[in-house]
Amino acid sequence: MCKISCPKRNNWKISLILQFSLFATVVVAYIAMAAFTNRIQTTIANNNAHNVLINDVNDVTNDVQDRSDENLLNITRNITNHINTSHQASETIDNDYLEALIDTSNPDGPLFDVQEINIIDNNGILVYSSNPIWVNPPFYPFDMRAHGEQPKQFVDAIIDNGLDEFVQEYRKTGGQDEVPMKYAAKKLNFDNFAFVQVGYDSEHFYEDLEDIISKTVKNAHVGETGFVIVSDANGNVVGSTDVSDWAKEITDLQYEGNINNLENGKLYKGTVKVDGQIKHVRFLFKEKEGYYITAFMFEDEINFNRDMSIYIATYEQFIIFGLIYFIVYGIFNHFVFHDLENVNNGLKKISEGNLNVELNSHYSKEFGELNNSINETVRTLKAINEKEMENAKAIQMGALPAKEAYFDTHHFDIYAEMKTAKQVGGDFYDYFPIGTNKFAILIADVSGKGIPAALFMMRTKSLIKSLLETGMSVDEAVNHTNKQLCQNNDAKMFVTCWIGIIDYETGVVEYVNAGHNPPLIKQNGHFNYLNSKANLVMGGLAKAPYQKHILQLNSGDVIFLYTDGITEAKTFDSTMYGEDRLLENINNIDTLDPQKLINGVLDDTLKFVNGFEQSDDMTLLAFSYYSYAKRYKYEYKGVISSFSKAKEDLINDLTNENIDKDMINQIIICYDEIFSNCAKYAYGEKEGNIKVLLDISPMQIALTISDNGEPFNPLEKEDADVSLKLNERKVGGLGIYMVKNFMDQYHYYYQDKQNVLIMQKYRPSKKGEK
Repeated sequence: MCKISCPKRNNWKISLILQFSLFATVVVAYIAMAAFTNRIQTTIANNNAHNVLINDVNDVTNDVQDRSDENLLNITRNITNHINTSHQASETIDNDYLEALIDTSNPDGPLFDVQEINIIDNNGILVYSSNPIWVNPPFYPFDMRAHGEQPKQFVDAIIDNGLDEFVQEYRKTGGQDEVPMKYAAKKLNFDNFAFVQVGYDSEHFYEDLEDIISKTVKNAHVGETGFVIVSDANGNVVGSTDVSDWAKEITDLQYEGNINNLENGKLYKGTVKVDGQIKHVRFLFKEKEGYYITAFMFEDEINFNRDMSIYIATYEQFIIFGLIYFIVYGIFNHFVFHDLENVNNGLKKISEGNLNVELNSHYSKEFGELNNSINETVRTLKAINEKEMENAKAIQMGALPAKEAYFDTHHFDIYAEMKTAKQVGGDFYDYFPIGTNKFAILIADVSGKGIPAALFMMRTKSLIKSLLETGMSVDEAVNHTNKQLCQNNDAKMFVTCWIGIIDYETGVVEYVNAGHNPPLIKQNGHFNYLNSKANLVMGGLAKAPYQKHILQLNSGDVIFLYTDGITEAKTFDSTMYGEDRLLENINNIDTLDPQKLINGVLDDTLKFVNGFEQSDDMTLLAFSYYSYAKRYKYEYKGVISSFSKAKEDLINDLTNENIDKDMINQIIICYDEIFSNCAKYAYGEKEGNIKVLLDISPMQIALTISDNGEPFNPLEKEDADVSLKLNERKVGGLGIYMVKNFMDQYHYYYQDKQNVLIMQKYRPSKKGEK
């Protein structure tokens, strides 16, 4: 019997075809991507070079302009001071006096080397001049407002807008169009004279400008090795970077083309001869007041940056395409096309953030198990994501200070609340002591929502607090914070912020408003908006200046801060809560208690929206100021027999401070309850002391009682049910009930191994004052 042997069927041919096809595809894609990368990086390098050249030319141009302006302003200030001094010495100020100031016939030269000095009165009339043309017909009387835009600008600036000084660019004058001049003005301080105007002619202007140019461009560099050259209309170099000292005339550079045919701001290629070697450069120039400011950048530097980017990108693409080849080959070799497509489609949706996807289409047991595994993983990820969001919110809330904080002072009360629109929000608030007598408060709103906004918020909060705690002023801290936030801010996020530093001994508040909503300030019993000018938001522009403002608080004043989640809260028909309703509502809340103020505003806001979904975070902070507090300190043994002495001391000091008798009785009742509890239970069989602080301010009376016993919060005891008859009530709780009813505020905390209970009572003459 003959056996026919059939060869085993192998799949090596299909695998080999797939392998070679995939390899060829990857190689072609790699080459195409490398070529594309080269083209893109070349374009980027050229654009970067163009931008660098534009920026450096503009920088030099602006520096030249700024220094030229400052040079003429300094001369104008000196002339103005000289005129003021002469006037105070009763000298006659007239045309002859002004001509004498610039008289070139003096043996020692003119007192002031300028072309022209004018004095303009409060009506904008040029009344005296060193130049006879302005004080004689046909120009006299010369009305600055009526002779063109050039003289009118000085009247607008000094007389109408109240500027102290003003300077113009070098330009043709309003009265003599054929004469180019540069003018500056300085406000005068006597009689009916408004300001002094000082003018350069072209000779004086270019003498000063060439010196300024030489100093300005000396250290100007373009990139790492580039340079700047400034030449006059004849091609002579008047200023250059140190590295280009070998260039004495612009023709030495030997770049292609004629300078008279070049366009402002356009990028050109050319060559320069450096120490006998020809080097390729890119350059552009800008003409300013007869000078050509030209910035050069060597091709070697441009190409180096481009080549490095190409090498790095090519290497990364090699790794990526190699991984793609092996992964794709393995998948095609082990999976069925249909099920693979289903899995890929599902995974694509999941990778885009849709965790509600569930895979249920498959033809094989293996893919069924894979689908089940993926579905279980997605459910786990969803649960983890929700848990992570909860943890992120807990971390964010933990970074905020307590809603109501306790400090060793009764100059103020503070409370804050934040209601986020999502699990993690972009609003935040903070408050903390600075030194011995200052306290910082701030509120902020980050653009955007969710985790990115929260991270930006945490960074902002940490920067501000760390800078303020070093003793830096509030405007300096905001300026430094803004510069830090602008760095690497690829997401273009920004934050509005109101920051105040309060000296609670004097009531002086130094604050900066970085684009935030105006706070509400209660003074003389009534809230109004603090409408000082707001600065730019932080994170928007690194060079933005931030100005500090001053606010004086008196006893009973309140600062109320909020974010736009309050004023922009909407109803179902898109009606906003608004600033007017906020102002009206807060003036109807008759209290100095910061917590009650915040709860009142928040309750009214939520009532207004009537269940409509919250679209933005709602954050509020209230700071009530009580001015200077007089403090009495007592210390007694922690035994019940000490209370007689403690009671006597307290009554005597309250009486000496002219406190109302009824208020004294209520305070003593509460004092009796808390002191007795401490004496009976704080130390047990051990010995210890009870410390008492009495703080008296025009607005309130505060008692702070502390002991070193075991932690115990008496405020957690169940209140007595006063609706029951005496014989039906449970023992205990009545004293705490009286504390909660007689006192306006009461707080307990355990800190530094001490039980601390604070009781506050507003004085009748101030409570509820409107």
